Amino acid sequence: MKINILAILIGAALICGAVIFYYPAHKNNSAPEAIGSKVLPNLPVNQVAKIVITSKDGVNIIAKSKDKWVVASRFNYPANFDKVADIIRELSELKIGQTVHATPAQLGSFNLIGPNSSGTNRQAESGTLLELRDEKDGFLASLLVGKKFMRKHESPSMEDMMGTDPYADGQYVRSADGKVYLVARSLARMTEPAKNWLADNFIDAPSAEIKEITLSGPGRETIELARAKENNAFTLNDLRPEEGSIDVSKINQMSGALNRLGFDDVVDPAISLKETGLDHPVVFKAATKDGLIYTLQIGNTLTNDTFDRYLMIFVTNAPPSDQQATDKPKGKEEEKAPERKDISEQASALNKTFGPWIYVIKSYRAEPLLLTRNDLVKKTEPPKAEAAQTNAPQINAGEIENAPLPPAKKKHVPSKNSDKGETP
Repeated sequence: MKINILAILIGAALICGAVIFYYPAHKNNSAPEAIGSKVLPNLPVNQVAKIVITSKDGVNIIAKSKDKWVVASRFNYPANFDKVADIIRELSELKIGQTVHATPAQLGSFNLIGPNSSGTNRQAESGTLLELRDEKDGFLASLLVGKKFMRKHESPSMEDMMGTDPYADGQYVRSADGKVYLVARSLARMTEPAKNWLADNFIDAPSAEIKEITLSGPGRETIELARAKENNAFTLNDLRPEEGSIDVSKINQMSGALNRLGFDDVVDPAISLKETGLDHPVVFKAATKDGLIYTLQIGNTLTNDTFDRYLMIFVTNAPPSDQQATDKPKGKEEEKAPERKDISEQASALNKTFGPWIYVIKSYRAEPLLLTRNDLVKKTEPPKAEAAQTNAPQINAGEIENAPLPPAKKKHVPSKNSDKGETP
């Protein structure tokens, strides 16, 4: 009897052991089914016509308008098409790296609370909601982007010894059906503010392409820079002898101001010129060799604490100097006609792009556009007086010439009685 009971107990133990051994293995084998699959399966990429980005800081909308992408939350300024296309493609290809079993109470620790949720600490724990919609504002897909996954260095290294922080190696996301995943890429680019979605093509006129610069404005002396010949250095027109010599480094700063000039943001076109200071601007005008003329109007700083400035741009064109010559053969002039047309069309397109807008440029980009004439010249210092060789007072040569001579001393002649000791 006892042997039967013992056999039953041993059999039960073996069964329990098998169950314990099998269950985790079975559970682990089932989990990887999601790994490697798409977070947003069957996303109709070609139907996406609007991206709505909602965060605790507000709502940013990038939408397609008349076959062109614009940033609706920035007064419909053209959007960076390459960025929009990359974001949509990345979302369509985003794959699950790991499934995360998080309870509703744990979502805040991953910053996966919806940005519109209410409650204590909801804003601090919220993420950024991306919504993809079609041209009729119909819902296509959504994704809540949460906290970055930070990984520590696996092996000791010099970086660890110097206290290097962990590095970002993925991001937590939550799908529309509430599932939480860890993806193996950063999605920070998708959650950037509205100004980071603006088309960044701006002015790119290298110094070598510019032939003339004029800078003028209220309360300042006009500056004119020009090249005597095409490849010569810039010189300051009407340089006066008392001004000294030109400061080459400052001249280079001014002539290179339009080389890959970028802007930081755009402002409401309805803002008044008086408010921006563009009713009495500093005017920077640069003429290029190919005939484009960039006219930049620089206004006030945004605030007393922010030295970024308001800016407006107008582009016109003039025939290059070699096209104005009258001694050119007629055949050559006819060959130049298409080139002149291209420059005119280019100027018109640029002016159409820049004309309606008031931009904000960083203070360091505005500095070369605001240099004064005094900034461009080095005053000649007078020669230093030589130090006196002695402490004796200096006497003018004229004073020496006109000074009275001292009385002459009478020559002593001994008397005849001097041998006798008599006084003469």
